[in-house]
Amino acid sequence: MTGEDMTIGLIKRGDFLGIDGRWCRVVLCTALNGWVSVETPAGYPCIKAAFLDVRVHLARVIDVEGVAV
Repeated sequence: MTGEDMTIGLIKRGDFLGIDGRWCRVVLCTALNGWVSVETPAGYPCIKAAFLDVRVHLARVIDVEGVAV
């Protein structure tokens, strides 16, 4: 998912974030006073601090169980 409305402030644990051309799983995401930090598994790039309205490329698994198709 990308677009003007997809910002780092919307990231949840378990999402995948596009960093430096790689998809990195979000292990932990914390926010304080409008600043967001994102931790990824060891060996992947992470984000130490970014303002919550920074646009990002985000991949999220959507649970469709129980949804009529």
